Amino acid sequence: MNRKSIIPITIILGSLLVSFAIYMNTTSNVKPIKNTSAIRPVSTLDHILGNPNAAVKIIEYSDFNCYYCADFQKTLRRIINDYGPTGNVAWIFRELPLTKTSNNSFKVAQAAECVSSTAGNNAFWKFANIVFSNRPVNQTKLGQYISEAGANPNDVAKCIMNGSINKRILSDKSNALEIGADGTPYTVILSPNSAPVIVSGAYPYSYIKQVIDTAIYASKEK
Repeated sequence: MNRKSIIPITIILGSLLVSFAIYMNTTSNVKPIKNTSAIRPVSTLDHILGNPNAAVKIIEYSDFNCYYCADFQKTLRRIINDYGPTGNVAWIFRELPLTKTSNNSFKVAQAAECVSSTAGNNAFWKFANIVFSNRPVNQTKLGQYISEAGANPNDVAKCIMNGSINKRILSDKSNALEIGADGTPYTVILSPNSAPVIVSGAYPYSYIKQVIDTAIYASKEK
């Protein structure tokens, strides 16, 4: 084999390897659920963006200090912007602070839940968006973020101090681990007439859209 023929073959082999890696990465993100019955039903106590009665529900377990979670928020916001108006899809946010990898993950989760507790669901989503847009989270700016979200920093501070929302955070985390979460973001997609789908990781809009389209189609089958 002469030198001229080696280069094209090397390029071709490299391309095949990259294609295979992409294929494996895309197809390996859907993982089996360890315990389907453990998935906590969506209720009015959840943080919901979109139609609470939507047929397709995206339940995301997330960490405010997670880089991949911040990236995935953009994907899910785009999904809700596209599908939310139809009433077919709702996004549910649940806490999964990875305290072993981040010292302040639990503290930020406390702030988020207390924003929700004192100022409501809309304030929670505004706070979540602000925090994810400014990660890694600087705790000295949490008061600023709380105010920008429309909540009162003093009320939030009192809520954090009394620990009333700790049970909520730990319940979310426990539920995620029971289902089989092994990192964040960890997402469960529920739809009538089809088994729950797990998406482990921050996958792109095109892939999530495909999963959602399939789920919507399944929900309309008789």
